[in-house]
Amino acid sequence: MRGYLLGYPKKLAIISMSEFHKLLENYSGPSEGKRMGGYALRNGKEIVRIRIQLKERHNTPPIPFGPIVQFRRFPAVEGGTDVYELGQVISSDFKVGEIWRGEGELSLNASANDELDLLKINKIEGGYYFNWSFKQLGTKILAKL
Repeated sequence: MRGYLLGYPKKLAIISMSEFHKLLENYSGPSEGKRMGGYALRNGKEIVRIRIQLKERHNTPPIPFGPIVQFRRFPAVEGGTDVYELGQVISSDFKVGEIWRGEGELSLNASANDELDLLKINKIEGGYYFNWSFKQLGTKILAKL
């Protein structure tokens, strides 16, 4: 639903990520040395692959969290009016879980209509693992473009 509220692209993909599970004896939660990863496939091709090896607990997220702002773009249907707006998520109850820093890897690849290979990775500062959540109460339109 967030895609419709904020105008995220609606593309289909297969996404897989490592997950901890409390019943897995050696993989029940983050700890030093644990390895995790994930990938996204579109049109049968891998377009994103991420990996991280956890090293240490960290006190703060890698980037500061602020208001979530996004362009909403929907084309008109049968002579209607395009929607092109700048919107902000109205939220509450923001929470961040345990934060882990480690060594990260990232690869970006091309697929039909996904030219991610054009984004050049100069340097990877590190990788982070954490969970975060908030309640989305609505969207405020900041500007109609």
